[in-house]
Amino acid sequence: MHNESLAGQLILQLILILVNAFFAATEIAFISLNENKLKKQAEGGDKKAERILGILQKPTGFLSTIQIGITLAGFLGSAFAADNFSDRLVFWLREGWGLTSVSAKVLDTVSVIIITLILSYFTLVLGELLPKRIAMSKAETLARAAGGIINFLSMVLKPLVWLTTVSTNGLLRLVGINPKSEEETVSEEDIRLLLDVGEESGTIDSDEKELLENVFELGDAVAEDIMVHRTAVTFIYLDDTHEEILKKNRGKQIFPLPCLWRGDRRCCRNASQCGVSDRVIKG
Repeated sequence: MHNESLAGQLILQLILILVNAFFAATEIAFISLNENKLKKQAEGGDKKAERILGILQKPTGFLSTIQIGITLAGFLGSAFAADNFSDRLVFWLREGWGLTSVSAKVLDTVSVIIITLILSYFTLVLGELLPKRIAMSKAETLARAAGGIINFLSMVLKPLVWLTTVSTNGLLRLVGINPKSEEETVSEEDIRLLLDVGEESGTIDSDEKELLENVFELGDAVAEDIMVHRTAVTFIYLDDTHEEILKKNRGKQIFPLPCLWRGDRRCCRNASQCGVSDRVIKG
């Protein structure tokens, strides 16, 4: 009976650690999702993608639900562990290690510390690190599986979520932060850093990185930097004589030479396309 009781207590601890793991994995899975991909899936009639998008569009309620679940699982695990195993450990320290001369109060404190350290290790590995690593590689699969549960829990915990949200917003206002302020957008520097990381990890080729960086350079450029003003362009009119063409191109050897219809600035062609031969242009 004693062993059965111990087995039941261990199973209870494992269940609470698994609850912690579920919420930890769900949080990472939802954060790691590609929202644009989900929108396309939802437009195609995917109900689960539509439900996930609904959760992502209300991040405060989602994150509050996750944190409530993790906090409750952690606190209940600690409380049950201390209550169920502390006396057993004190007895083992007294009888097994012969610490009969040490006061019961000291042994009780030591047992709580030992239990907390052991529980922290298993919670950290099984309840946090492992599920988060799994969620990072199987984000969409986990999000689809957990979406319905999170929706249900959000409704059940709605009063508690409201209370925690109001409390958090009130504290933010006390420290001078507007809780309704928008999050910082991704800057050009952030994207450049991601490109550096992608190149180092091998997910982005050097040529691709250079191409993307050139997009930023082009965005910073003005027309004057990349184009030649019309007054500085060497061109010919279609009705120019042979001598006029040679005079305009003398010493420059520009080819192909732009060709305009006189009086029409919108029309610019290659001279050879207008019937002016290479021999005429080059002299």
